[in-house]
Amino acid sequence: MFVQPNLATRLNAIFPSLTPDEIGIMLEMAEAFADEPGELSLCLAEQVEMAEQRIIRDALQGRGLR
Repeated sequence: MFVQPNLATRLNAIFPSLTPDEIGIMLEMAEAFADEPGELSLCLAEQVEMAEQRIIRDALQGRGLR
């Protein structure tokens, strides 16, 4: 049975392949788009999804992890 990983697990998985600047940008963008406190995690989840897609795309193109 597949269990959808939570946001903390997803963040932990991608952090080794992100620079501190990229992490800061993700947090800033999530804060900028979150109108209410509960929306911050949704906005951050969207940022994480974009980063995950970039990591997968890079791996498929042979660039691998940094």
